[in-house]
Amino acid sequence: MTKNLVLAAVNWDKEDNFNKRPCERTPFHLNALTAAINSCGVCFQVWEKKDADGRRSGTFDFTSLMGGDKKLLLKHLPGALEGVVRPNSAATVIKIWQVPYVGL
Repeated sequence: MTKNLVLAAVNWDKEDNFNKRPCERTPFHLNALTAAINSCGVCFQVWEKKDADGRRSGTFDFTSLMGGDKKLLLKHLPGALEGVVRPNSAATVIKIWQVPYVGL
């Protein structure tokens, strides 16, 4: 589920930056997602992988979350996603992330 959030943010940024000059492009939505995840008490980063020549590959990787971090994310992230994911899918995405907190 985390991977889908990251890919959605990266694609949203690509769309927003399409008509901008390279120096004006920003990862606004990816930064907002990262901040939302970090606000849950989880250390989380996203980076673009390099290809064999050391150039940007267009493929992104992110911090792998385990055990306690994943539990914190499941508990707190739904409340932090409003305004971070696309408005037309926000309600569905938040509902998917809202799992009953039963001893997680």
